[in-house]
Amino acid sequence: MMEFPDIAIRTIAWGKVLLVAGGAAAAYLLLRRPRQPWLFAALLSALMVAFYLVLVWPLQRMWWGNNGDEMFILAYLSQVLKGSPWNDFYYHGLPQFYPPLYFWLAGLVSRLFAENAVTAAKFGVATAFGIWFLGTYVVLRIHDRRSDRDVRQPDRSWWWVLIPLAFLFLLDFSDVFLKPYKTLPGLGVALWIGLYAREIAMKRWRPLTYAFFGISGGLLFLTYYFWWFMAIPVMLALALSAPNRRAALARFCGVGVIMFAVASPYVVPLLLSYQGGMENWQAFYFQAADFSTWLPFADWGWRMPLALAGFAGLILLRRDPFVRGNLCLLGFSYLYQFGSILLYLVGSHPLQAANPFKFLANAALAVGAVALGQWVWDRYVAGRGEPVRQGAVVAMLVVSLPLWPMTGFLDNDITRLRLIESLPPSQMAALAPKLAAAVPDWQTRTWLTSGTPDLNAYLPIHYFVAHNPHFSHHASRYGERFQVIEQLAAAGSAAQFSDALTQTPIDAMLFWKNDASGEYPFFFWMDNYPNAGKEGKRTFSREVVDGLGWTRAYEDGSWIIYLKP
Repeated sequence: MMEFPDIAIRTIAWGKVLLVAGGAAAAYLLLRRPRQPWLFAALLSALMVAFYLVLVWPLQRMWWGNNGDEMFILAYLSQVLKGSPWNDFYYHGLPQFYPPLYFWLAGLVSRLFAENAVTAAKFGVATAFGIWFLGTYVVLRIHDRRSDRDVRQPDRSWWWVLIPLAFLFLLDFSDVFLKPYKTLPGLGVALWIGLYAREIAMKRWRPLTYAFFGISGGLLFLTYYFWWFMAIPVMLALALSAPNRRAALARFCGVGVIMFAVASPYVVPLLLSYQGGMENWQAFYFQAADFSTWLPFADWGWRMPLALAGFAGLILLRRDPFVRGNLCLLGFSYLYQFGSILLYLVGSHPLQAANPFKFLANAALAVGAVALGQWVWDRYVAGRGEPVRQGAVVAMLVVSLPLWPMTGFLDNDITRLRLIESLPPSQMAALAPKLAAAVPDWQTRTWLTSGTPDLNAYLPIHYFVAHNPHFSHHASRYGERFQVIEQLAAAGSAAQFSDALTQTPIDAMLFWKNDASGEYPFFFWMDNYPNAGKEGKRTFSREVVDGLGWTRAYEDGSWIIYLKP
C-alpha cells in the first residue's frame, strides 16, 4: 500500500479546498454576474495559479523527475537564470536553437528570487496560468474594441474565457504545466487563426491591424515556432479563398514581414550559425506512435463528449469565419501527419508527425466545442426563463467536475506517486556548489562529463557533447563530436587519449568514480531511429585518464574533477 508523507496529504487536501472554494465562486459569478466575464477569467487565473503553486511548492524536482524533456527545460532556464540568455543551453559560442521567449521571460524575471531552474520553472508555469485566462481575455477584448469591422460582430467576450477553459479540459493536466511553452502558444495560435480568418476579408486594414497580427504572431513564433508549420498554410489558404484575393495576399505578406522582424533576434543568429553546417537530430527522433490515428472522441472518458462536441462544432458551424479558420487548422494537422508518412515512405525523416495533435488540434477542438455550446445556448436556453438558465449553468458546472484538475488529476494514483517522488532534492543540488567552489571559472570551460544533465538545473555548464542528440544544437554537428568520444573510449594509453583531446576545446572533465570497475563511465541517450532512442554507455580507462597529468580539482567518494593544466 502506498504510504503518503504528511506534506503530500496536505497538498491533496488544499487542492480539494480550492475546488470547493473555486466552484462556489464560479457559480456565484455565473449566476449573478453573467455580463462580466472578465471576473470569471480573473477567478480562473487565480484558481489555477493557486492550485499549481499548492501542488508544486514543496517539490524539489520537476513533476516527472529531473530527466527526459525536463532536463532540456531546466538546462535552458538555468542558462538564462545564471548564464547568458543569448547562449545555447549546452554549447559555447552558439545562439539558441529552441524558441526562446518563454525561457527568456521566466529565467530573467526569476533572477530576482530563484536560486535554481526548478524554482524558475515553477514561476514560469504559474505565470502561464495567469496569462491562460485573464491575459487571453484582456488582449482579445482590447482587440475586439479597437478593430474595424465592415459588419457588426456579435459579442463573444465569453468565448475568450470558455475556449481556454475547454482547452484546459481537453488536455492532460500534467502536460499543461510541464510544457507551457507548447500549450499556451497552441491556444494562442488557434485564437490568432480564428481572428485572422474573421478579418482577412475586411474591406480595409488599418496599420493597427497589421501591427496586432504581426507582433502577436511574431511573439507566438518566438515562444514555439512548430505550430506555424500548420498555421502558415492555413493563412495562405484563407487569403487565397478571400473575395478580394489580391488584397488578402498583400495582407498575408505584410503580416509575415512584421512577424519575421519580431522573431529576427532569434531567427537571424540561428540561421547564421548554420553556415558551418548542421545536423538536425530532432528530425531523427521518431517512434511508431507518431503515425497513430488521432481520434480523441474514440477514447472513453470524461473528455470524449467535449472532443466530440468540438468536432461537431467545427463542421456544423464552419460558416463562421472564426470556426472555419480552426477547422482548417485541424485539417492541416492531419495533412502534416500524412505528409510525414509519405516522407518516411520515400526514405526521408518525418519531423514530429504527431506533435500537432495533443496541443494545437485540441485548441481547435476547444473552439468548436465553445461555438457549438454557444449555438445550443442561443437556440434552446437563452430565451427561456431565468430558472431554466440558472439550472443549465449549475448543470454545466456539476458535469464538468471530473475535468477539473482538483478532482480527476489529484485522485489519480500516478499523480500521487509523482508527488511523493518529486519531494526530495536531486543529488546534483549538493554537487553543484562544490563544483562551483572547486572550479571558479566553471562557466568559461568546456566540459566532458559522465552524463550528468541534472547538474544543469543548478549550474549551467557548457558541454563538448550533449548527453542527448535530440537536445543538441543543429550547428554543433553532434555526429562529429560523438566520433571524438568514440576515439577517447578506444584510447589504450594516455598519449592516445591526449591526441584525441587535441581535436577538442575540452579543458575540464567531471567523472563518476563510485564504481569498482576501474573505468570512468560516460552515459548518454542514443538515437535509435525509427524506434525513438535508447540508453548508451561508453567507458574511459581510469589508468589512461589518470595518466594525462591533469589537475585534480575536486574528489570525493562519487565524483572527480580534472582540469587542464
